[in-house]
Amino acid sequence: QFTVPIGPGDFIVLYTDHYIEARSASGEMLGVDGLRRLVASCDASDASALGRQMEAKIGAHLGSMPIEDDRSLLVIRFDPGIQNDISWRDRIRGMFLAMIPTTFARSRIEDLTT
Repeated sequence: QFTVPIGPGDFIVLYTDHYIEARSASGEMLGVDGLRRLVASCDASDASALGRQMEAKIGAHLGSMPIEDDRSLLVIRFDPGIQNDISWRDRIRGMFLAMIPTTFARSRIEDLTT
């Protein structure tokens, strides 16, 4: 266990093993260090841009190789503009509502997060 201080503008990137186990056509696995380099090469202006760029760069690493694993990616940015009176529950609820496609029944997520 360890603690990492988080400040305004910092990101947390949560991912499944698909991202570190992604293999190129030559069989090279991206690995944790490769993922760190990939994230560092992305524009970190906002969380959604970072997520889209990560997906594109993973796709470039895979090339024509098929995706063989499930994948999930969550990028969280600690925004200095967020008011302190917003509860963590409401912040997380807002993140989930922002991530779901409009075709999904938003009421189901709202029910789960209330």
